[in-house]
Formats: sequence, C-alpha cells, structure tokens
Amino acid sequence: MADYEGEQAMELEALEAILMDDIEEYDGNTPPNWTKHGKTYIITIRPADEDGEEGAGDSELEMELLFAHTPTYPDEAPCIKLRSVTGLSDADLEEATQLLQAHLSPHRQPLATPSPLPCAGWSSCSHHHPIKQFC
Repeated sequence: MADYEGEQAMELEALEAILMDDIEEYDGNTPPNWTKHGKTYIITIRPADEDGEEGAGDSELEMELLFAHTPTYPDEAPCIKLRSVTGLSDADLEEATQLLQAHLSPHRQPLATPSPLPCAGWSSCSHHHPIKQFC
C-alpha cells in the first residue's frame, strides 16, 4: 500500500524549500468539483527577467496557481487552478492550464519538478505570447 500522505508531505516540504515565500496555505474558495485531500496551497508565479531572476522588476504579468492534493496523489494528478493577477486573459489562462494538466497527468510528474509550466514549442513562436514569459 502506498504512503500517499508521506509522499505528499515530502513534496510540500520540497516546494516550500524551493519557493519559500511564493507558496502559502490558501483558505479561500476552491472549485466545487475538486476532490481534495488536506490543505489547499497557492503559489505566486512571475516571469523571469533577462538574467533569469524570477519576479525581478515590475512585471506586467503575474498569476497564481491554486493546488490541492487528491487522496491518492501522486498516483492521480492534483487539483489545480490558475488565476490571473495581472495581465493574462482567460484564453491565456486556459492555454496555460491545459499545458500544466498535460504535464501532470500522463507522466504523473510531481508539482515539485523544475518546470511547472511546460514550454515546449513556445521557443519557436514568432509572435509575442504572454504565457511564454513565465518560462
């Protein structure tokens, strides 16, 4: 039998070590269709500048990722929801959500993997794309 709670606790510890002040417990409303297990967390996501410094300077883009573990996470994907804080349209959020779900579901990648927003294919995009700046 899998130790889901132990694995979830270790992942939260890793996320807190990596993200420091950018992750916190969330006590607001969550989508009604979530089958969550335990607490809900919110992660603030800002684009990196030219030097790779995340959140440096005054960015016109910012989003938040709400997530909660499901009872059998990591055997099933976590509950996730992206929200725009600044500068992202509903279409941008939908695209980013689809990319994130594709990253999590088929590979069962934990949230603590280095690239929470997969950006494959965006490097060849010739037009300006707001989500691209988060990678």
